[in-house]
Amino acid sequence: MNRRAAEAFWTVLSAVDPGLRAETSVARLREDGRLLEDAVGLATANGLSFPFLRRLREWDVRLPARAEDRWRQDSESAIRVRDTLERLNDASRATGISYTVIKNCMTVDHVPRDLDVFIPSGEREGFLAALGSQGLRLAYHDEAEISLQGPGLLKVDVYSRIHYLGRDFLRPEYLLGSRTTASAHGATHPTLLSEAAFLLNSAHGLFGHGAMSLLDFMDLTRLRQRISDPAAVRAEAASLGWGRVLDRWLGRLQEMERRVYGDRVPMRFPVRHGTRFVLGSVAALDGAHLGPRDFMALRASLWWDDLVFLSEVAGLDEAVRRSRTLTGIANSAGHRLRVLRGDRKGLYADSEKRRWERAETPMR
Repeated sequence: MNRRAAEAFWTVLSAVDPGLRAETSVARLREDGRLLEDAVGLATANGLSFPFLRRLREWDVRLPARAEDRWRQDSESAIRVRDTLERLNDASRATGISYTVIKNCMTVDHVPRDLDVFIPSGEREGFLAALGSQGLRLAYHDEAEISLQGPGLLKVDVYSRIHYLGRDFLRPEYLLGSRTTASAHGATHPTLLSEAAFLLNSAHGLFGHGAMSLLDFMDLTRLRQRISDPAAVRAEAASLGWGRVLDRWLGRLQEMERRVYGDRVPMRFPVRHGTRFVLGSVAALDGAHLGPRDFMALRASLWWDDLVFLSEVAGLDEAVRRSRTLTGIANSAGHRLRVLRGDRKGLYADSEKRRWERAETPMR
C-alpha cells in the first residue's frame, strides 16, 4: 500500500473508530483535496460513508460535490431504515410475532443497503402477511430466499434458518434465546446479543459473502471483545460441526487486529478471504464433505463472488444497480449458484420443491 492510500486508511479509521487516536489533522483534510477524495472513496467502498461524512461535517470540512451527493443519499437511506424498522415493529405488534434484525453490524453506526430479519419458520407466513398489510411486496423468492420491498423502504430479506453448504450453522432456538434490543436511526428494534451476532456474522462473512469490508472488520472486532465466555461460543459452533472453522476464523481475525491496531500496519479493505482459505474452512467442517456436484457449485460461486467483488472495487456495481436488467441477471446468477451449493435462508430449507407459492400469499 502506497503512502497516500495508507494515509487515507488511517484518516477513515481514526474518524469512525472512537478508540483510535486521530492520525490525520483536520487542517490536513481541508488543505489536501486529493486525500479527502481518497478517504471518501475508501469509506464509501467499505460501508462507512455515513459515519465518516458525518464526522467531516462536524469538523467543518468542506465536502467535494460527489461526497455531498453521497451524504444526501445516506441521509435519505437513514430515514428509510427508520421507516422500515417501524413497519416491522407494527407488524410484530399486530401479530404478536417477534422478529430479530440480524447481520446488521450493530456496533458501528452506518446505513445498510437492506435489512435482514430472522423469523421462526412456524410464524413466518403470519408475519409476512402482516408485512403485506404494511405495504411490503415480494421482490424475490425461490427455494433459497425471500425478499420484500415497499415504497420508500429498504429491501427486507427474511431468514428462518442460517444454512450454508447444506447444513445449519446456528440453531433457531439459540438465536431466539439470544435476543436483545438496540436502536438505529431513531427506531428501536430487536437484535442479537454479541455472542450470537459474532457467530452469525462470522458464518455469513466466510460462507455467505466471502469478503470483509472495513465496516465488517470493525464490527467483528468489537463483537469479539464483548464476548464474556469464548468457550461457550465455541461450544455452540462445535455443536453444529464448525468449531474448527471458528478457530481458523478467529485466528484470521486476530491476526488482522494485531496488524492494524497493534503493529499499526494499514490494510486494503474490502479484502477477499480467498478460495484457498474458504476451501480450507470447508474441509475443516465436521461430518460428510461436499459431493462432486456440490463442490463444483461451491467453486463456481466463489468465482462469481470474485467477479462481483472486482466489479465493486472498480465502481461498476453502481452502474449495475441503475439497470434493472443487469441487476436481475446478476441477482439470478448469484441466487442460483447458492441454491446449487446448498445455501438456504430457511423458506424452503427442508425441500428443494417450493411449498409456498406466490399465489397463496396476500402479498401478491
